[in-house]
Amino acid sequence: MFSHPRNALCSPLGVLVTMAIISSFERSLWSQVEWTVSGSNPVLQVGDPGTWDSTRVFANSMLKEDGEYKLWYMGSPTNPYDFELDWQVGCASSENLDDPWQKINANPCFPFQGGRWDVGVFGLSVLHDSATNSYKMWYGGARGNRKVSIGYATSKDGLSWDRYSDHPVMESENSWEFGAITEPSVVFDGEKYWMWYTGRINTQDSSTWRIGLAASTDGINWTKHPGNPVLRPGGSENSISVLKPQVLFDGSTSTFEMWYTIRRGDIREIGYATSLDGVTWVKYPGNPLVFVFGGSTTLSGPVIREGSTYHMNYNPLTVAEQGTVTHATAPWTLPKASFTISPVTGDAPFFDITGVAPFDITVDAARSVSPAGDIVNYRWDFGDGETAEGIQVPHTYTRPGNFLLKLTVTDSATRTGSVARLVLVTKPPHRQIPGDCNQDKNVDITDAVCILGTLFLGQPARFPCGDGTPAHAANRSLFDWQPDDAVDISDAVSLLRFLFLGGPRHPLAIPGMETAGCVFIADCPSLCP
Repeated sequence: MFSHPRNALCSPLGVLVTMAIISSFERSLWSQVEWTVSGSNPVLQVGDPGTWDSTRVFANSMLKEDGEYKLWYMGSPTNPYDFELDWQVGCASSENLDDPWQKINANPCFPFQGGRWDVGVFGLSVLHDSATNSYKMWYGGARGNRKVSIGYATSKDGLSWDRYSDHPVMESENSWEFGAITEPSVVFDGEKYWMWYTGRINTQDSSTWRIGLAASTDGINWTKHPGNPVLRPGGSENSISVLKPQVLFDGSTSTFEMWYTIRRGDIREIGYATSLDGVTWVKYPGNPLVFVFGGSTTLSGPVIREGSTYHMNYNPLTVAEQGTVTHATAPWTLPKASFTISPVTGDAPFFDITGVAPFDITVDAARSVSPAGDIVNYRWDFGDGETAEGIQVPHTYTRPGNFLLKLTVTDSATRTGSVARLVLVTKPPHRQIPGDCNQDKNVDITDAVCILGTLFLGQPARFPCGDGTPAHAANRSLFDWQPDDAVDISDAVSLLRFLFLGGPRHPLAIPGMETAGCVFIADCPSLCP
């Protein structure tokens, strides 16, 4: 049943960049939303009366290794459950996802331990580390004060676990997640771990759940994305909350898919979204997917992909909220659009795509694939009014702004797929109008007065650039009208001669412009676009 694996279920994740939430997109983007219930359902049932999982079982994490499937699930003995104390973790295995899961005899495999900060478990994610031939688990650890934080544990066999330290590895910090952070979904890219998790302002308020993102090099020390939460409720799905992310990564295209729980009042259903970077998520416009599964209350569960088929173990609830686990499948049918942007900008670990106008980029869609047929057309919409076609295309963003860069691909069967990234373009720094001493964005007689006043009267007390002295190189560039590599009375005279007698233009003046124009001068504040 459970055995030591020889291969890890960890795919390369690619680079995370940019931040934004897109609530709707072309229907052609979606390929794995047509789910069909399959197998001898339910594939996991509650335990016998009086056992630790006698009321509910919720699937949380699933791996396939050496031809065997492994499942980690939460179980509870009471209804209604105690958010803090009732949940423990069980393990099960199966050789066929259509068949019922076989629970191990030693369950719960991650039981309560007295005297610790985590008195219960709420949500978990498991990965296998091939380098050490061990398992790693991140879990929502419930605390006695109803606060939930992310804990960490390791195991040699996936059954017997050692909790890390006596404190969480990630705690709530921001207002949107102040009440709890829990239900992690973790992916490893060979260098870094990436975690999507549920954050809540208040554990008792079902309208406050959102999904955030964090990254780590060791799985223990985490950096949260500055744009959190990365997935919010709303849009055509009409949700008041989003929670329980389950993220799958396609290493061949570097694209992400997320199945998550939508909450609309007392009804919980499943939603679907895609992303190129793990930050910018595009929701399926047909959300929620509950009409595919049937039933009125359904919670998202772990997903794996085998060839062109997706498998999900999701969690339907009965009227009495007695949870079980059901197996469903979906085909991969539409092309997957994917692209890279160079140069890569931004800071680690997320590398958000940012640039200064004019911002030159090159986009490359070579990673796009189709399940049946070649890609025959690549169409780009850069979000600034410009479009183009081709696998690899250069583009220049000439003005500041936030631009949604979209790729749409069409395959030989005329099926299409789309994906998007957000490009953040800022105005150039250190932009100045040569000669503008009083920084009013004009060059006139008042600037000559300003130069003389600063030199001889100390009014203004300093020049606008660098250390404020006339000796600073930036101020010499800005006011040295002569030029003689000094700022003195002759520069004020030359400025007046230019204004009233048609004298020589400033040495930095842009050719062909009536005024001096806006130029780059290092160590000066930005005065103009």
